[in-house]
Amino acid sequence: VADKYAIVITPSWLYLPMVNWTGEIKEYMRDAERNSNGEIPIQKDQKLWHASVKKYCFQWVNEHIDLKEDTWTTSNRNANKNGVWS
Repeated sequence: VADKYAIVITPSWLYLPMVNWTGEIKEYMRDAERNSNGEIPIQKDQKLWHASVKKYCFQWVNEHIDLKEDTWTTSNRNANKNGVWS
């Protein structure tokens, strides 16, 4: 819950430069629709994409604040040996 809430409270002016510097933005934007079961639409604009992600994560946090099972996240993901989801 905490990692999703961190996205909610991080402003775009801070979040977007960080994920652009690491290059993760390309992966995040490419996979957002699949990883959210279509709830986060494909966006070309990073600010619109981030707003969609923040909205989704806010709703996710409110639904899972009591740590109940995550039924939102798609099951067609696998964690690699380092625990990173793909």
